Amino acid sequence: MDSAARRGRLALLLVAADASRHALGRLAPEARAATRLTVASREALGRALGRRTVAVAGVTDVALAARILERELAPAGDDESSGSRQDPEGQVP
Repeated sequence: MDSAARRGRLALLLVAADASRHALGRLAPEARAATRLTVASREALGRALGRRTVAVAGVTDVALAARILERELAPAGDDESSGSRQDPEGQVP
């Protein structure tokens, strides 16, 4: 993740709310300066990534980062988590 940040390819930094100062302190300055989204916990971030716990994760895909932020910032009643919502053209997004 640090190398991606140094090359300017880190689109989003996901940080668990319960991440230790030590974990954050080990990040490269470029990673610390990236757009940051705080998630519930190390366990929640780990589950999302198929691991036991994860304190910090980086997203390099700009489209994926935008989609994560879009979903996170969407109003509460605009939940797409079921995956069954269709656009007006009848296509699944």
